[in-house]
Amino acid sequence: MAVLHLVADHCHDNTELIGRALADEVHVRNEGLPGKAQALQWWLQQTESRAAPWQLVIVVDADSILAPDFISGVVRAWPEGLGVGQGRVVPLIVRNHPLARLAALSEMVELRLWETWRSRMGWPARLRGTGMIFRREVLESYLPQVATQVEDAELTLLLAAAGQHIASLEGAVVYDPKPVTAVHAVRQRARWLRGQMALVRHRPREILRLLGRGPRGWSVLASVLLKPRSLVYPAAALLAGLLQLAPTSSWGPALWAGRVVLASLAFGTLTLLVGVLTLPGRRQNLKTLLWTPLYLVAWALGACLALTSGGVWLRSRPPSPVAGLGPHVAESET
Repeated sequence: MAVLHLVADHCHDNTELIGRALADEVHVRNEGLPGKAQALQWWLQQTESRAAPWQLVIVVDADSILAPDFISGVVRAWPEGLGVGQGRVVPLIVRNHPLARLAALSEMVELRLWETWRSRMGWPARLRGTGMIFRREVLESYLPQVATQVEDAELTLLLAAAGQHIASLEGAVVYDPKPVTAVHAVRQRARWLRGQMALVRHRPREILRLLGRGPRGWSVLASVLLKPRSLVYPAAALLAGLLQLAPTSSWGPALWAGRVVLASLAFGTLTLLVGVLTLPGRRQNLKTLLWTPLYLVAWALGACLALTSGGVWLRSRPPSPVAGLGPHVAESET
């Protein structure tokens, strides 16, 4: 049996009212700092007295839309002993904006190529903020350690470094609406970048531990930290060029390092094109790529906002939730 708990975290709209009509339980939180990690930790405390460790906690965003068979998909695919899973997040364009299309295309390529490859290799998936599934005791153990605004990325590092496998559950689909305006897109990227900088400060031990685990750990780090690729690619090209300029007689390894960076850049570009060309709507995808400079501008503005916004909570969603619910948690007792 699945029970829907809605957490109205610092809401100033009709989330609570709608939630009381649709959710099994509504928890209103106005104290403390806003944020998903803080809200989830608070919810765990509120429900501690009636919890069972074998319960599955499914975390979805305010505007996420679960496929009708999401819960049954989780139950079918959940192997015995698994502690953490990630459902398949499908981008949903709710407004025909170039930034929304680019964001969706980028995620679809990553899911089509990289996530499929990681899953086949048996490597950990990356938690994506929505469609995350935890055994309750795992969430209770790791969530209090989260210290950044990017709880999904930080939990990915913490869990992977501790040896907890994050399974990709392809049959559990959740639709994730993309930002509907340029302002929301910039705020979202600012929050991501600020979170990544915080991850480097707060999680050096986990990062080093994953670096020492070879391709399995590198895959996790690349999925979490090598973002945005639209800025990573130009930076890699610049680095490769600088390394090529280094005198081989005085610093020979620089030449080889430059070649490695160039090869990585070429491989990344090739896989991006393969992904774009193999997705449905090839012609539209290629047209969408023409807006890439706008994507770079959004990331650049996001970087400026990340550096100047301090500790202000940056909302990347419209005031009224798309799906008609506020942030919610499904607690499965199956």
